[in-house]
Amino acid sequence: RQHWKKLKEKTMALYAIGDLHLCLGADKPMDIFGENWDNHPEKIKQDWISKVKPEDTVILPGDFSWATYIEDAKKALNYAKKISRIHIPTWNELPEIDLYMDQVIIYVESHIADFVSADSKFISKSMVNNYVKQNIMPAPINKKYSKNHLAYLIMICMLKQILPLPDVKKIIDEKLKKNSIEDTFNTFGKLYNKGVSAIIGFTKNAYKNKNFTELEDFNLFMTIGANSAKLIIEELLKESNT
Repeated sequence: RQHWKKLKEKTMALYAIGDLHLCLGADKPMDIFGENWDNHPEKIKQDWISKVKPEDTVILPGDFSWATYIEDAKKALNYAKKISRIHIPTWNELPEIDLYMDQVIIYVESHIADFVSADSKFISKSMVNNYVKQNIMPAPINKKYSKNHLAYLIMICMLKQILPLPDVKKIIDEKLKKNSIEDTFNTFGKLYNKGVSAIIGFTKNAYKNKNFTELEDFNLFMTIGANSAKLIIEELLKESNT
């Protein structure tokens, strides 16, 4: 009997519990379903403490929290941190030797693939030729592309993710009226880092302060913000032509 008692005391128990729908961090209290649900989280906590021992195993099949946004916000924050660590080359880091078209494609793809949508075809031979025809960037010399061309292409490929090519041309041309291509490219990189830092700061505060209780609201807010910024840019470009 003594041996059996000791064995029973050491035996691990296996529990399974799901559909708790805890409302921690979300405005979805369970007491709307009746008074039996009053103080719902505390009841679960006390029952857990009274039954579950440290050596026991508890299986959580799912739906144990309403606050699904927290994990999704973490993903957004982690991705924002990831893109902040991606490095746009400075002017001095661009190749000093001239490159042929195939080498240009490889270089640009390897340096900005993480800045654009995964399913986006952002550079090709025909695209580069089209940029030259539209006078968005200078033509190659003897079929070779210098660091000037690489600077143009990196800026064009990133900016066209947001704006149509005519507006991309306007932005670059306006900057080049007062600055060299070297200064323009270096400023582009600095402003990129500044913009990403602002987005990271916003995402971090939204996650910390739980400004959005649902991922869909966060997605809508960010999309509306991106569209608003696009409209402002387009309006400013119109004014620059008057």
